[in-house]
Amino acid sequence: VLLDCITLLVSNVIIAAAIARGKTLDVLYKARLDLMTPEFAETELSEHLEEIVEKSGLDKTELQRLFEAIFMRTMKVKAREYAAFRSKAEEISPDKQDWPFFAVALKENCTIWSNDKRLKKQSAVRIIGTGELVKLLAAVGALPEF
Repeated sequence: VLLDCITLLVSNVIIAAAIARGKTLDVLYKARLDLMTPEFAETELSEHLEEIVEKSGLDKTELQRLFEAIFMRTMKVKAREYAAFRSKAEEISPDKQDWPFFAVALKENCTIWSNDKRLKKQSAVRIIGTGELVKLLAAVGALPEF
């Protein structure tokens, strides 16, 4: 069941939270979830900071604070910790750049939270979008009212 495992946070969810600042951000801040992501995800977001600033309407300082707050709630997994799952992750990941997220999910036996529909083209790792996650969390009382 979803809440018995650690939910994996994919970078596109954080970008959506910064740009739309709606349900995604509420889930990131309010839901009782254990979040994790490959360690490089924080660096990757920083590399796209200017682009996200443009799309979000937030200034650079606000955006950096938002990312810091999200990553404070998110366990960062070092590459050496999921390296043994690389081969399988590369094999199943529909987007070859996303293999580290799949490797962490395989290692931890967890769900990937992503709104990228392409990731659902495989069946080895469960992928859940924000809408579905909100419904599941609400159903089990793990998400305070908005």
